[in-house]
Amino acid sequence: MPRKVLILAADATDFPEINEPPSYPFALPNKSTTINYGDKEIHINVDKLEFIRTIGVGQSGRVELERVHDHPNVQMAVKKMLLHSDHENRLITMNDLKTMEDVKSDNQPYVVKFYGALMNNERELCICMEVMDTSMDKFYPTMHLINKLDLLDQTLRRLVHNTTDALNYLKLQKNIIHRDIKPQNILLNKNCIFKICDFGICGKLDKSMVRSYKGTMVYMPPERLETSKPYGIRSDMWALGISLLEIANGIHPLHDRKSEFDILYKLQTSLFAIPQTISREMNELIHCLLKYDVQERPCSYQEILGMPVINEVKISPSNEEIDFVTVIIEHIPVDEEN
Repeated sequence: MPRKVLILAADATDFPEINEPPSYPFALPNKSTTINYGDKEIHINVDKLEFIRTIGVGQSGRVELERVHDHPNVQMAVKKMLLHSDHENRLITMNDLKTMEDVKSDNQPYVVKFYGALMNNERELCICMEVMDTSMDKFYPTMHLINKLDLLDQTLRRLVHNTTDALNYLKLQKNIIHRDIKPQNILLNKNCIFKICDFGICGKLDKSMVRSYKGTMVYMPPERLETSKPYGIRSDMWALGISLLEIANGIHPLHDRKSEFDILYKLQTSLFAIPQTISREMNELIHCLLKYDVQERPCSYQEILGMPVINEVKISPSNEEIDFVTVIIEHIPVDEEN
């Protein structure tokens, strides 16, 4: 004879209504705001934003190219993130918005510009940013596909200069470590200017260290995979080195590794191959960023910026650099941008 199963009715508090609005540790924006766009002050309403196309889709949301109905020449990259009720996604949403608001007034040239934030009717947080032409995860496959590598070395030098300058600013001025440096989060425009984006998992430094396990595994350094000890900016240096190697080779050096064990085994037993298209100076810099022993990597971003290979990069890109990136950007397949 089968046993009887007693089913107890749960209290209403055990199963909260799905549509109950979650509480957030920051004030949610309104449906309208005023932004500074170029030399103009423009009032925008979320209902007046017109979709043009999807730029990209990620774990935390999607980015769309949109224009303002009353100002058709005003175009923005709008990152839309659903306001989740779970704690982890709330923190990601909060981090991204609060960091961009914090950086906004400083106008750092190599951090993507933030215009303002809105809420739409679907309870999505809409972060309005400047439009860049592409991201490096779309740029480098096309560069290798059309075999245009003549200015690869100079382009990587500028990427390091711009990205390191931005990371140095975050460290010194905001006490922040990015924690998710990778080609997808390095943007580029046709003026050959690189800017970092996506601050959803950035962390506040405590005595120059953070603790939590956040980031993309194949860009994490050995010390983060091996232990749960605190880590600092040298973790982002490793991620930058891996990104440079990926861009230069046209493929991620750990593309065939699926687990932490596989990644660590590769890091412990193999040397990274750097293509001959890279100069000796850039070769040495990449090796410096990818030192297995964290203590052997540069001790500061100023040290990287002071290296002759980076220090010699002029602030304004040359016409040759601009032509180089423009040709590649214009060859990126349309479906890669949607």
